[in-house]
Amino acid sequence: MNDKFTYTTPELYRDKLNKKWCVRYKITYEGQASDYPKEYGKTYFPEKNLNAIKNLKEREKEFNKLLILVERDLKNGIDPKRPNKLKAIREQEIKDANRFSYDECVNLYMQISGYNNPVQKKENSAVVMKAFFNNQFGGFVKSKGLEKDINLITKSHIIEYLNIKFLEGKWNSVTFNNKKGILYGFFDLMKDEEKVRENPVSSIRSKKEKIEKERRFEVFTEQERLLVWDWLKKHNPFTLAVSKVMYYAYIRGSELSRLQVSHFDLNKQLIRIPANAAKGQTDNMTRFVRMTDELKEALQDYLKDYTGDGSDYIFSETYKPGKKRMMGKYNERGFGYCLSELRKEHTKLFKGSLSLYCMKHTGVTDFVHRNLSNPNVTPGQIFNYIKEQCRHKDFSTTEMYLQGLEISLDAQDAYQFI
Repeated sequence: MNDKFTYTTPELYRDKLNKKWCVRYKITYEGQASDYPKEYGKTYFPEKNLNAIKNLKEREKEFNKLLILVERDLKNGIDPKRPNKLKAIREQEIKDANRFSYDECVNLYMQISGYNNPVQKKENSAVVMKAFFNNQFGGFVKSKGLEKDINLITKSHIIEYLNIKFLEGKWNSVTFNNKKGILYGFFDLMKDEEKVRENPVSSIRSKKEKIEKERRFEVFTEQERLLVWDWLKKHNPFTLAVSKVMYYAYIRGSELSRLQVSHFDLNKQLIRIPANAAKGQTDNMTRFVRMTDELKEALQDYLKDYTGDGSDYIFSETYKPGKKRMMGKYNERGFGYCLSELRKEHTKLFKGSLSLYCMKHTGVTDFVHRNLSNPNVTPGQIFNYIKEQCRHKDFSTTEMYLQGLEISLDAQDAYQFI
């Protein structure tokens, strides 16, 4: 048989009843008809029956490994269905068992972690992680000539890389610790997969965060907020609608980019936030937040010309409801332009690190200050409302958030939660 062939990218096939999954692809040898092999895993894992794995997440993890192996062999000109040649390759692999390339390990990490085909809430993270491993840390690894064998990467190399960024001032202590955590997770997974003998990050100390300056969330004054909304109404009604949802409903921009028109019930004045659209939500529960009268009015105005069926993203890349989701920092550039224009005219206003996201902090702050003077509302009710609207997992999270806003409900009269 001629050894030359072409193939299509292997794909994971799942049957409807989840009984027989397999990796499928098309392979065509020169001068012959195409074949459509199905690989169930026995060629690569003779001691395992992958389809016998009941837990579907675990099964998917194993099949993703199989997918990587099949695609690697095809790319290297090896037909997985020609066992004699495959056996010779496997024998060579056994000899080089401790040599796994950096790129191979990164690809495995991306597959298992769900970054190669991310769900919506992981899309932005996937972009960041790929850039970090392929260009940033990956560039360092290749500059040191370590890319052919991941076991050559030592603790000293990791410390050198982290300190370069930190000492150059490109990272603060928080970013240093965050990147260290990412690398720890990567090497820990590689250890579990028997690609590395030890995790070189495990004994590296975190940087102590500076404590002289407490975390503080910037907010707009009422005058600044009204000036912003007036400017946006004239020049950027799309961002005006975004900012009002953030101000009144406390929804993050990244979450807004995943919500559809149907998630906004103007009649019941509720916004439905599915778990796959929410940040940091792992319980798979749908959450609802309240829509104020002011927000309902703003959304009615924004959606007045909308004639779709509700399946469109409410804030899309076309700056109106549409099929293409807004990616990256949510309309931050347009909002930044608004602030730069207003700062020219109002030189004494808009100080500090204000941004579109500060509309959320401003909304919470204004809500508290408005309602503390309301004799019919207790501080406990205010606290509970903010917790539910912000979808915090516990009261301590809400308390820390209010501290960042320099709000203390403890200073008010005693209350009990409702």
